Amino acid sequence: MKTRRFIVVIVVLILLTSGCSSLVTGLMSEPTPTSVPTPTPEPTLSPEEEAAELARIEAELAAQEHLAKEQRVKDLKFVFLIPGTLENPIYNSAYLGLKKVEAEYGSTISCVEMGKNPQVWKAQFLSALEEDWDFIITLNDFTNDETMKVMTNLVSMNAPLYPEKKFIFLWGYSEIIPPNVVTMNYNLNEATFLAGACAALVTTSDMKLANEQPLIGFIGGMSINAIKNQYMLGYIEGAKYINEDIKIMISYTENFENRSLGERHAAKQYSEGADVIFQAAGKTGYGVINGAEAADRYVIGVDNDQAQELEKDYPEKAAHIITSVLRKYDGAVYWAIDQYAADTLEFGKGYYLGIAEDAVGIVKNSYYNQIDPEIITKLADIEEKIKSKEINLDGLEAMDDEKIEELIQSVAP
Repeated sequence: MKTRRFIVVIVVLILLTSGCSSLVTGLMSEPTPTSVPTPTPEPTLSPEEEAAELARIEAELAAQEHLAKEQRVKDLKFVFLIPGTLENPIYNSAYLGLKKVEAEYGSTISCVEMGKNPQVWKAQFLSALEEDWDFIITLNDFTNDETMKVMTNLVSMNAPLYPEKKFIFLWGYSEIIPPNVVTMNYNLNEATFLAGACAALVTTSDMKLANEQPLIGFIGGMSINAIKNQYMLGYIEGAKYINEDIKIMISYTENFENRSLGERHAAKQYSEGADVIFQAAGKTGYGVINGAEAADRYVIGVDNDQAQELEKDYPEKAAHIITSVLRKYDGAVYWAIDQYAADTLEFGKGYYLGIAEDAVGIVKNSYYNQIDPEIITKLADIEEKIKSKEINLDGLEAMDDEKIEELIQSVAP
């Protein structure tokens, strides 16, 4: 104890002699609590001000992102090799996608109308490869068996010989995709699902040319997988989504080139109570449109905006086309190049594009806008559900024949 007291005395003396008497005093007394400064409250924003600030930040980020994309593609050169001419709405649509790229990013674009003779396509294709294009964009022509794979073969054989160039193949299948090529195909069932939903809503509506029966129609050019699995299935599923008990008349003309056949099939379905028919029948489908005008009923077109196509010369025919199902090549072209600009496009890969990529859809023109507003609102909601995959149609195209037949029987009149 004495030793401990002695040490304490020594420490106190040292502190006193070094001028630290206040510290000693502090050690020997209770500590005085120190006051904590009150923080200055942050200014609060109203909900409107918060929304405006968030919008400003988002706009600034979007501008920065766009600038980065522009820097990546503005000096690139894109050429579109058309196995036909721009008179074809399909090819013109794709070129409009390139025009959008030019407008937004300042890229150099061009197109080569190679004409309708496949014998000259190879020379023009090889000539383009020797020029200073960074991207070659093309697609197959599907008007007949002879031309169906011409461009596929040209791309697959020559792309590996030009590794410095990149290729966007807009339409066609290839078992082996070269590492500098991307291919694109389309989930058309997403668009035909919307068409089926539209038909099912219209047929039970108070619209002028609809009747009281929940009965609609489908006319295909041929009973082949390309028609059944890509057009008919989505149409049926979309109609059943609206009305599980709906009935659908289904027939095939077995010919894509005969308008009179299309008209006869349409006349039969309309006479038996159908008030909306979706036709996926090529040139034969124009006969279905003729049948709609004759019966004074509705029809849904295909492949391009058929109402716009016909309205100048045949306004009465156009007035019966409530919408059309189409691949949106303008959207597909823009999507691919925009993905490249964002450094997210993967080459050596096949993409399967749908509504979310703006690559398929239904036409929304002045005729579509004459549909009842409630129907348009419901279709917009369905479209958002397809985009988000709440309605997922990815596996529909692979449905086997047995299940297809079961689905057909479920809607048979």
